[in-house]
Amino acid sequence: MHWQPIDYIGLLGGLILLFAFWRTSTGRWKATSIWYEFDNLIAAILLICYTWQKHAYVNILLNVVWGIVAFHGLSSYAERRMLRNKNFRRGYHKGKRFLRTVK
Repeated sequence: MHWQPIDYIGLLGGLILLFAFWRTSTGRWKATSIWYEFDNLIAAILLICYTWQKHAYVNILLNVVWGIVAFHGLSSYAERRMLRNKNFRRGYHKGKRFLRTVK
């Protein structure tokens, strides 16, 4: 079997996904860690590229959903970070992401 560059992209995506799962399972990362979510997002993108080239369209849906969940996790992480900031918290209201001027 002769490997093409797209095969290495798929292999890398799978390895990144397994690495993130392993680090979380062993307790080195939390499921809410930015690195876990970032690895999931990168793996999903690589696997989408791979499955698109291999015409495995059913698998693309799974990876798109996986990527959306990872992106949502990253945005939740960013929101948690902002809420820890005292200056941001003063003007934050759930669902309204703007700073209110304090009089």
